Amino acid sequence: MNWLVPSANAVEPTKQDIELLRKAMGALYGEGGSPATAEPLLNQVIEIWEKQPADERAALFKVRGDCYLRLTRMDDAVRDYTAALELLDSPDGEFADPAERPAARLGRARAIMSIKGRVDGTPVPKEMARKAAEDYSISLKLSARDDDFDTDDEMIEDGAARNPYAAWELG
Repeated sequence: MNWLVPSANAVEPTKQDIELLRKAMGALYGEGGSPATAEPLLNQVIEIWEKQPADERAALFKVRGDCYLRLTRMDDAVRDYTAALELLDSPDGEFADPAERPAARLGRARAIMSIKGRVDGTPVPKEMARKAAEDYSISLKLSARDDDFDTDDEMIEDGAARNPYAAWELG
């Protein structure tokens, strides 16, 4: 899979589109970044980039999911990470940066688990907890090096070595 190959359906973004994207990314990830400032910019970018390939839109939903996570809007974060994963599974999703899928899985798992105790201290429903555990496991497997592993457990162990904090979160 070559994620550097452009999509045949790609629409060239305008200079204004690119500038808005840079502004949104800077607002979120730049020094002194502010998710509250970034969110409306990301909303605009996602709307404007609607005709971009699935892999690029997936990255934007993942970034906005990160923004919502920082804003502690966990339901919105889960929704955007899920949208990112759906786009990555669609045509053109195969062209995405290989780091996008594990990052979206990890983000969604963290958002799901952060719902716990958000308002009334009730635990995450079992179905959601299972989804988070699955996302953590898949993220760790996808983070494993491309060595020849015999089992999923070996892949998870290698992914955990590369991201021990995510492994700790999984438990």
